[in-house]
Amino acid sequence: MPEQSNGDAHRSRRLVQAEPRRGPSTSTGPAPVPRDPAHPVRGAVRWLGTELRRLRLELGISQRELTQRIGLSAHSNLGEYERGSRIPPCDIILACERLFPVQPGYLQHLRRQALRERARRITGQSAYDYPADT
Repeated sequence: MPEQSNGDAHRSRRLVQAEPRRGPSTSTGPAPVPRDPAHPVRGAVRWLGTELRRLRLELGISQRELTQRIGLSAHSNLGEYERGSRIPPCDIILACERLFPVQPGYLQHLRRQALRERARRITGQSAYDYPADT
């Protein structure tokens, strides 16, 4: 069997990493937030952003339209939330939960995880110093 070249192996890894992650919209509870080994501190922030984008696209609406529906003043904020550059405030998360077909508390759970990870990064504490989210 011929070996893959480094370029082929790199492309196959990139394809695996590019697959969208899906959270439960009908299951009994929030999904655990996967850890990205390359960026362990930012796993939940990215997950939250990915979920916001996925849910928006499932509704078939633009960032501008979602911005108007949830009461943001600028769609650039939404872009930062979807990219995982910023953690959205609680009122935005609550508005998204009312609009999107998710279980109550699902996006709030992801936001809490993101806030914990940010606190760990700032204080330098490990993941084991904080209790798990219930």
